[in-house]
Amino acid sequence: MAAARGRGYAAEALRALLELARAHEAARVVGDTGLEKTASQRVIAAAGMRPAGRDAHLAYYESAWPPAPCLPGPGEGAEPEPVAVAGAGVPSTQAG
Repeated sequence: MAAARGRGYAAEALRALLELARAHEAARVVGDTGLEKTASQRVIAAAGMRPAGRDAHLAYYESAWPPAPCLPGPGEGAEPEPVAVAGAGVPSTQAG
């Protein structure tokens, strides 16, 4: 596939994969490539993954996202429903 080399297709595909992972609420994606594969390392960096270490043979990369905020459901921190109480709003003058 020499005709596709250097056109950014691999980085575009990896970006799409990362977007898909995030859309499916993945918190983190990790990957690796051989230390001698400098073109692959450029593709991974171009897609936005960050270096996450290396060993004698591999370079590791990751993308991580903070957890999506959860909206409170009924009874889970949401504003309570107003309740009509007889005499509500009238200060008490009796000592308790």
